[in-house]
Amino acid sequence: MSSSRILQRVVKHFDFDEEPLGNFEPTPMNWEPFAASGYPPFLRVRFDKHFGHDAPPSIWLPVSGGSIATRYATRGIPVHPESSYRISAWVRTRNLVHARAQLSAVYLDRALRALEATSRVSRAVNDAEAGSGWTRLDVVLPSGEREARWVGLTLAVTQPEARGAVDSGAREIIRHDVNGGCWFDDLRIERLPQIAFGATDDSLIRLSDEPASIHVRLADVHPADLQARLDVFDARGTRVLTRRIRAGDARDPGEDVALGNPPVGWYRAVLTVRSENDELSRHERVFLRVSPDLPEPQHGGSFIGLTLDGSRPHASKRAALELVRWLGIGAVKIPVWRSNSGDDEIVYGDDVADDFISTIREQGAQVVGVLEAPPASLAARFPRGARDLHALLAEPPDRWRAYLALPLVRLSGRVDVWQIGEASSADVADEDGELRRQAIDNVSREVRRLARPATLSVPWPIRRLPATESALIDVVDLSVESRLATRALVDAFRPFSDLGRSAVWASIAEASPRHADHADRYAALAKTMIVARQSGSQRVFVAAPWREAVATDRPLVPDEAALVLRTLSALIGRAIPQGPLDFAGDVEAYLFRDSTSHGSILALWTDAIGGATELCLPLGDSVRQFDLWGRSSSPAESDGLHCVRIGTAPTFVTFGDARRLRLLAGVSLVGGPFETATSGVKRTLVVSSPTDAGVRGRIRVAPLPGWQVGPREFPFALDSNGRFAAELSFDVPRSATGGHYEFPVRIIVEGSGSERISAALRAEVRLVGIDVSVFALWRDEGFIIQQRIANRGSAPADLTSVIISPHHPRQMRQIAGLEPGRTTVIEDVLPDAAALRGKIVRVSIRRADGLSAYHHDIRVDEAPLDDGRSAEGRPRAAEEERVGGQHLARP
Repeated sequence: MSSSRILQRVVKHFDFDEEPLGNFEPTPMNWEPFAASGYPPFLRVRFDKHFGHDAPPSIWLPVSGGSIATRYATRGIPVHPESSYRISAWVRTRNLVHARAQLSAVYLDRALRALEATSRVSRAVNDAEAGSGWTRLDVVLPSGEREARWVGLTLAVTQPEARGAVDSGAREIIRHDVNGGCWFDDLRIERLPQIAFGATDDSLIRLSDEPASIHVRLADVHPADLQARLDVFDARGTRVLTRRIRAGDARDPGEDVALGNPPVGWYRAVLTVRSENDELSRHERVFLRVSPDLPEPQHGGSFIGLTLDGSRPHASKRAALELVRWLGIGAVKIPVWRSNSGDDEIVYGDDVADDFISTIREQGAQVVGVLEAPPASLAARFPRGARDLHALLAEPPDRWRAYLALPLVRLSGRVDVWQIGEASSADVADEDGELRRQAIDNVSREVRRLARPATLSVPWPIRRLPATESALIDVVDLSVESRLATRALVDAFRPFSDLGRSAVWASIAEASPRHADHADRYAALAKTMIVARQSGSQRVFVAAPWREAVATDRPLVPDEAALVLRTLSALIGRAIPQGPLDFAGDVEAYLFRDSTSHGSILALWTDAIGGATELCLPLGDSVRQFDLWGRSSSPAESDGLHCVRIGTAPTFVTFGDARRLRLLAGVSLVGGPFETATSGVKRTLVVSSPTDAGVRGRIRVAPLPGWQVGPREFPFALDSNGRFAAELSFDVPRSATGGHYEFPVRIIVEGSGSERISAALRAEVRLVGIDVSVFALWRDEGFIIQQRIANRGSAPADLTSVIISPHHPRQMRQIAGLEPGRTTVIEDVLPDAAALRGKIVRVSIRRADGLSAYHHDIRVDEAPLDDGRSAEGRPRAAEEERVGGQHLARP
């Protein structure tokens, strides 16, 4: 039951009980039949006096092979332009399988002409969607339409072709419902309160050092029954603010609700208006908080591109242009051919869409016109098997030339690149490629004959190698998934780097939000964009970071990806890739050079277990660190090094000259791992820095305890290729444990302002050709040490396993003739485990000659219980680590 106050808001109620009003006809008053092709005149709306929602009668719309609709377009439903209106109706379907029942509403002007831009359509239902009972359909007409004077209504049951749900191709069977229909009853129009809701300056974006506020105005002729609440949520859905909102009369100016200074991020404000226990309306606004420390993106030249669906640039043109400018986007893809492109659009063009393209280009962004899918009227001329884009374009051009020539000529000079197909369809290209090759050849001729510039792009799956038709292609647009591992992505790009005159782009399909954490999802997207750029991609395209909200007065709603793209565009949008840098095994590092300031930007992240590490680097002056959302900080500085905290999401460090950093990352030791008890082992020290040829100075290498290295100091000079190599000799102690080592290196650069750069030579000690895994665990019988030994060499191996521990005799095992590719497992038990607490157990795998061995030390602490807690007096082994491709207990 609705309260009396709710009923005061009802402008019109159709219960279709019209006999008390003097209507004894079989059809309702003031409702007119809709006459059009596909709506046969013999189908008429009529009363059903025996059936209704709350009570009979209702009206019955029958279908028998065609569609039926009835319209109410009189001066019976007056409106106020400053109010919005909710139209609801109860429907019940019968025998509707292919047809659908729908409610639509539109504002009418003073001459009863429909204001088409205000038209709203409810969801469409049949028996499967509506069930066996009554279902409510709703639409809301928004406020603010100054020409609105009345409300027009349409009730309809439409067959598939009336909804555009069929292709109308040759010999296609179109299924209709011939013995069904729908009841409509209790059609109600409610006046909603006058609501103004938005930022005080109508802006989506606020700097994080500016106070944020939202203007709310809730007014009505009967405000006493209204209650309203404002809730603000962050990107994770956590409520960060709640405020009660007062309701006033029509003269009330509203209020500015202060939101304080929320941190950088994406926020959603929700205004809920209720009357007693009924929710009247709900309004949402999205706003972004942006770091003021982030530089402004420079327009034009950015490697970042957006892929727009292009189907509705009308309502969203202005907002989309503002976001493209704010993001500093370098290229935009806009479909020129779509399946829903009408013939008028093909012949005469779409003024709004064409103007959108011109404005995008004026902003300095490159425009890519995409032949996404054949227009429906063109596809209908071909058999069903030839309607695929490539199959259709492989046909003789005379059959489709007119549909392509008109857009080519009209947009020539405004579209920079023409693309055959969308990137998301690249993986489903025809198997043999013959149709694809013929389509590329045909379109290439037409584009080069009719368009200027005549540049052709073709989507290509990154897993497929370049094909022979690449000579006809100016740009290869690689289809990439954001969850692809960065190492695999680098390898996948490599075959496309030698395409001759063909440029390389990347179009990234983002991982589904349902299968990724909020932060991990955007981190994966940013990593893929960075690696694609560093791997040679001139453009990297992603989906537009907004969604269209046609049913609201704000046509575009940005999502959180807008903040990520803004950060990437501002920091590395126009920067020049300088390649990866190798600092540590768990850190991904990519260097960029700013093309205008000549400063440097370092993109860093780690994929290591635990997800966080610290890297100390010689970065010089003016160092700033930015996270993925654009928040800035200053890294800690000590002894001339800046220590940067690195996580799984990319972090960016801006600094000055990168010469010291390139030299630091370019120091390496070449020649393979070491074995123990070896002398005079030769390895090559390499210094490489491709942009620092001509640098000279001295290098000092410090030995580790027990090791010998020579020479310890020697001069160096980078050759014309930016490379220097020197041979070193190492003596490895017999007792060295297996694992990774770092030899301190000091590089002294000569010249004005002599520099001293600290680096490290990374080396590994292991048994060459033998992989060893050591596991320590607890059982009831004592402390268990398990060894897994695999022969990766080409000859049988004779080995000895030795375990040395306090208070236990030495345990030895012989491993004779371990064949190549075979693995053996050895398990030893150390009783009286309590005596091992705080002690070290050494596990050694020795070659038969006894000269070299793999040593591993286990420090024993308290043992964990099954639930992870520790029990006093029960030792445990330290956690495992991965060394040389095997799991080993941490020394």
